Amino acid sequence: MWWASRRARAAILAGAGLLLAACGFQPMYGESRGDATRAELQAVRIGLIPNRAGQELRRYILDRTQNGGREAPALYQLEVSLTEQRQFFGIQVDQTATYSRFVLTGYYTLRDLKTNQVVFSGNTSAYSSYNIANDPFNTIVAESDARDRAVRSLGDDLIARVALYLRNPAPPAVPKSG
Repeated sequence: MWWASRRARAAILAGAGLLLAACGFQPMYGESRGDATRAELQAVRIGLIPNRAGQELRRYILDRTQNGGREAPALYQLEVSLTEQRQFFGIQVDQTATYSRFVLTGYYTLRDLKTNQVVFSGNTSAYSSYNIANDPFNTIVAESDARDRAVRSLGDDLIARVALYLRNPAPPAVPKSG
């Protein structure tokens, strides 16, 4: 009886694999695309980002995209500006909050270094929350941890967006005639 359920699971997985192959799905970081994606991301220079969260974000993106000491020639520059926001919840009778959500929003621009034209831009946000404790030190540590988690989340999202763009760049705009 246990072999029947194993066979059913194998058949379902095989069917799902065939469906994904039929629709043209290709993993971005799979064996066939991983090196190409990494090389494309290494051709992106990361501009300086102000403030502490910006420095952490830049360092995180560089660690995830650059290959040690070997530098590829830069074809693009990623410019990011950040805004931080705190939203307070759990307001008590004495008007103090017990819970906060940290929102980190990144406005990004990918610029072609040959033409200095913007080829891709947008914004993305990362959310992280923390409890506000009675002890100020604990609250500072919790907020710092929430900021770190938001930076990593935003960094992963930016890397994925840039990698997707580099893999499938938007076609140039065709001027309208007439």
